[in-house]
Amino acid sequence: MPRDDEGRVKIGKGLERQVEEERDARRRADTLLARMMDRVPQLEAPESREAGAHGPAEAEEGRDPGLAREESERASERPWWRRVFGG
Repeated sequence: MPRDDEGRVKIGKGLERQVEEERDARRRADTLLARMMDRVPQLEAPESREAGAHGPAEAEEGRDPGLAREESERASERPWWRRVFGG
């Protein structure tokens, strides 16, 4: 039975190594995500728009320019990441 115990020990060590590698990968992913979230305020669009600016939505034919402008302004009130991921 000593060989059976040696096999179990090898499997146990292999699993421990694998778990540690997964933990390291998760830490790296968490670090990257935290860095990205720190940059989100830098990536947000400016809140004010020029009075005469026209967005691409207004260029579409058959749409009411006033409605397109209103939709665009409503969308620009929230940060892009909230519009994409919800919230």
